[in-house]
Amino acid sequence: MTMFKPGHTLLAAALMLAVAGAVHAETATSRATLTIDGKTITLPHARAWSWGEFNGIPSIQKVVFAEKPLDDVEYMSSGNVFDDGAYGVVLSFRPSIPYGADAANFQYDPPENFDLYGVGFNSSTPSNIEVEGVTATGYTFKNGVFTGKLAWKGELTGGFHDDAASGWKEPVLTGWTAEFSIKPEATE
Repeated sequence: MTMFKPGHTLLAAALMLAVAGAVHAETATSRATLTIDGKTITLPHARAWSWGEFNGIPSIQKVVFAEKPLDDVEYMSSGNVFDDGAYGVVLSFRPSIPYGADAANFQYDPPENFDLYGVGFNSSTPSNIEVEGVTATGYTFKNGVFTGKLAWKGELTGGFHDDAASGWKEPVLTGWTAEFSIKPEATE
């Protein structure tokens, strides 16, 4: 006959709760970088949101990378909440589902536009920046996790001109990369 002691029972219960929490915890790994004026800025924090499915394919609504934690950002507020700089530099995009894709065999198209906040293009925030040449590797959704590697190189400014009188020079974005494995949160 096995005898349980009160201390062992408490220890066993604590271990079971710890294991249950570890199994249900969302795992997200990400790293994005931007190169502005030759300086690399690391964006170690990421979140993603999904909204149902389209032809059986998860519709990822937004992926956000930031310099500072995004714990308190809600999906619906994730547009202009970045304007005040509280999250530092922020890069976000929405993956696009290829026309005619089916759930059995697909890969998202690389994003053709993205939003960039906190860079200081003439004290304004450019949004919906269109670019060509974004490369994507392993850019897909499996077992509830959105993964991929994205990269873009080029030269992009906010469309303003340097001001010789004040010495202000417009920042120049010359590239960004993102590598991620994120479980998107459902939007309501």
